[in-house]
Amino acid sequence: MLELKDICVNYENQMIYQHAYFSAKHNELTLVIGKSGSGKSTLHQIITFQDRGKCEYYYNDKNMTILSDCQQKDFIRDKMGIVNQIPTFIDDLRIEDHIALCQSMFNGYNIDKYIDRLGIREVMNEYPQQLSGGEKIRVSILLAMLHQPEILVFDEPTASLDKHHTQIIVELLKEYAHQGHIVIIFTHDNFMKNEADVIYQIDNHTLNCIQCKKNVSKIKEEHFIRVNSKHYLQYIYQMFQHKRIFKICMIGFVAFAIALSCFSILYGYSVINKYQNQLSTINKAGILYRASDTNYYSQQLPIGSEELQTIKQNTHIEGIWPYIINYHVELKNNENQFEVYQNGQLLANRNLNDEYIYGVATYNEEYEYSDKYLLNQIDVNEGIYIDSYFLYYLITGEYDIPQIDQSEYKEIISNIDEKTEIVFYVPIPIYVRMEKDAQDVIYKNVKMKMKIKGIYDKPINLQLGKENDNDFSLFYPLSIEERYREELKLDTLLMQDGLLDYGSEVVNMPFYPTYYQFVVNDKYTFSKVKEEIESLGYKVDSEYSDKEVQVEIAQNMNQGVLLISGLIICVVLMLLFGVKFNQKKEYVDFIKFFTNRGLTYKKSKQILSFYFMYEAFICTILSWILMLFIVFVYYYFVNSDMFIIHMSFFIFCFAMAFIIEVVLPLLMIGGDKGD
Repeated sequence: MLELKDICVNYENQMIYQHAYFSAKHNELTLVIGKSGSGKSTLHQIITFQDRGKCEYYYNDKNMTILSDCQQKDFIRDKMGIVNQIPTFIDDLRIEDHIALCQSMFNGYNIDKYIDRLGIREVMNEYPQQLSGGEKIRVSILLAMLHQPEILVFDEPTASLDKHHTQIIVELLKEYAHQGHIVIIFTHDNFMKNEADVIYQIDNHTLNCIQCKKNVSKIKEEHFIRVNSKHYLQYIYQMFQHKRIFKICMIGFVAFAIALSCFSILYGYSVINKYQNQLSTINKAGILYRASDTNYYSQQLPIGSEELQTIKQNTHIEGIWPYIINYHVELKNNENQFEVYQNGQLLANRNLNDEYIYGVATYNEEYEYSDKYLLNQIDVNEGIYIDSYFLYYLITGEYDIPQIDQSEYKEIISNIDEKTEIVFYVPIPIYVRMEKDAQDVIYKNVKMKMKIKGIYDKPINLQLGKENDNDFSLFYPLSIEERYREELKLDTLLMQDGLLDYGSEVVNMPFYPTYYQFVVNDKYTFSKVKEEIESLGYKVDSEYSDKEVQVEIAQNMNQGVLLISGLIICVVLMLLFGVKFNQKKEYVDFIKFFTNRGLTYKKSKQILSFYFMYEAFICTILSWILMLFIVFVYYYFVNSDMFIIHMSFFIFCFAMAFIIEVVLPLLMIGGDKGD
């Protein structure tokens, strides 16, 4: 038996119930009647735990008042079937899916017999919007009876029914009550009054039992077979089938916006990352020389010791040293002879003549150059860095690069080790001859025999300047150059050559380097140091400077891309918010559908979130496909060299799809308990 004792309810300072009493027994069809506003809905809400009110609630002598919200929901799920005057449905599920869903979630029975008696067989493939009011009521009654609850509570179940269907409903509910169940109906229907076993009338804030049949006979209870249906989530995911074209279009629109924004944003970061990676492999260094109208590597005025001191004091360079170069070495007699030794044995002897342009430059042994372009690094204390194709030419005599046998080339390079030595001549600058406006550096060719320290493909990292056509054949240690220059007595050489003539127009001056390599302090940007050097009247050449500028340009461009992408996402969010807001009632009804059947609000919202995640999953996959398509188009038509695919692309697409399809609608319905 269900009992409500000492019911007291006030609403807006108006007394609804004052110490009222209500009971409903098993095996009886109990009606509650009363005028509009008398309190029928309030009593209905108290019985179904939608409104606690103030009363003592007992079921089979068990105090239900002390139950927590979750315990009350469990009681509704296990013991009750509820039909409200305005039933709620999941708009995107067909009626047959509603039935299967409830059977799955509430351990329901196969009650095809009820389907036929209620006359709803023909609406099984329809959606709730396609049903009339009477059909919705009959479907709601079926759903309430699926798990054969001990208590059925109805609010105006025959209000939208014709006389024929009203009679069917009354007979069914009366039969169900007389099988040993509690059936409570709130109604105005006079036909229901004639069939009821117990009637309560609300009058003057009390509940008066105006009819009570004694000794109502109990009929045999029907036995139904429980249904082993699919998991309830499979029915939830079928919600996508309804309005398929509309949903696909909306998800497609969102996916395209996400993919485009993702590509724009992460492409910008990929460009920056590409240049920054290149920057990390390049020495933060460069070459400085006196500013003039002549081109780099052409004749420049030397930089004196006082000028060098001024540069050191007024710039944030960390180190600076001479850079001695001779791009087109002029060799005399047998000085153009190169010898290559392996294990002390002569491997090759090559006379350059004029068939190979021979350029040399110094490197600083105390500075660690980047090995980005090194093909082979050999562990020797002192040695030269040599161009791989020049070395191949010295050994084989072949210098036409397109005609080179690559397998032979790689084999020769790989066989070079610490026992390989090269004999060659290097021009050491001795002094500068000046005559009127012309100047000429006088060199002394010195024979050297040195091991190979490294083999390079491009000399950028050793010359620390920009890449250009003036690639050098080899680099030898700066200390060797300085030692030889010191050994070559300047005055002795001048007297021998008869060039020391202070009375003539020819003046011979000591040699000062024209170019200097320098390293920038890590605390300062290269561009700042470059400005400092150029403000003193010098020029700077550096591959690092060019890459740093590229990074800066890419960062500035990416800021614009971020702004545009942000606007795109904002527009999409506003449009989606409008669409989701229009669907808010559907989401609230979805939650009500489950909470009225004994699920907690949290659990009902969780089920809805599963559906949102299903849409987010589809949106994510579609955005990945569209993003890859955009990348393919970019590769094919714009730039096939830049590698921009990164895991962050896919993470970004998933995150945006999750926010738009899951977080946004859940936030929108977060404050509505669906009661």
